[in-house]
Amino acid sequence: MPRLPRSTLAALIVLALSHAPPAFGYDSGFWSLQLENDYLADFSDNLYTHGFEISYAKLQAPAPWLLRLAELIPFYEHGNIQTVTHSLGQKIFTPSDISVADLIPDDRPYAGWLYVAFAFSNQQEIEPDLYYLTTLELNLGLVGPSSGAESVQNFIHDLINAEQAQGWSHQLNDEPIVGINSVHKWRLFTTVGSDFEFEISPHAVMSLGNAFTYVGGGVMFRWGRGLRNDIGTPSIRPSFPGSAYLNRQTIRNWYLFAGYESRLVLRNIFLDGNSLSDSHSVSKEPIVGDIQLGFAFHLGDMRLSFSETLRSREFSTQSGLNPYSAINLTFYY
Repeated sequence: MPRLPRSTLAALIVLALSHAPPAFGYDSGFWSLQLENDYLADFSDNLYTHGFEISYAKLQAPAPWLLRLAELIPFYEHGNIQTVTHSLGQKIFTPSDISVADLIPDDRPYAGWLYVAFAFSNQQEIEPDLYYLTTLELNLGLVGPSSGAESVQNFIHDLINAEQAQGWSHQLNDEPIVGINSVHKWRLFTTVGSDFEFEISPHAVMSLGNAFTYVGGGVMFRWGRGLRNDIGTPSIRPSFPGSAYLNRQTIRNWYLFAGYESRLVLRNIFLDGNSLSDSHSVSKEPIVGDIQLGFAFHLGDMRLSFSETLRSREFSTQSGLNPYSAINLTFYY
């Protein structure tokens, strides 16, 4: 299947930028740089091997079309704190042995995903120590050679003098991606001593689209100082809900976090293969779980976080679990 024209790729980037004019010098908000990679976790290069996302978040009401879309989601409620986030990102998937040039039938396909996302979050205070958060995200993108995943991976491997992946000729075909994600999160705080708080945050998630379709839920535990200044560190979905937005502050804060999420997966294009053409695929596991541990440090208008995620088997012939690490830098500009 031929690649989509370069103009289609450029249109995605222009679409992301055109919906966020305040981010380019006309106003101020929070920038988030998220890097996820399996090599940082276990010095491997396979499965979900790399992800990068740059986001811009601002405290503001959403565009009318996004608000109308949010109101169609069950259990959506207007909140007194509203944030809008625009993101541009890429994810890369490879089989376990990237030295093999031939198709590996029982391992996951090579695949790349380039996307833009527009998210709208509402948070309201139900009681002094209980908050309810809803988030709606619309993502648009491309899977296949036009995502640029092969070029990005080869460039990174050249920089670090690592082995080149040999099987990209078997990657998924080009396919446009449309998806909607919905998150509902409850935040319950307990004061521990005079300087610390403990937070329990159960959440429910739903995703509908030709890349991912799933429902799930989980819980996040956080302990430390300044927990109410953010709702958790960002992750590239599917994963734990977080946000690039912070409450601006002048003091140092920190916290530790640990969480679990489980998903009932009805569709995963990166395992099921293309929906618009024939491609390599494997038999996916219907239930996938993530365990995440990490810490975050706030210094004024900046947050730096590091996390480790352990993902359960995603397909029946997978040889082991999929650990990966994430680093996030968020700052106000």
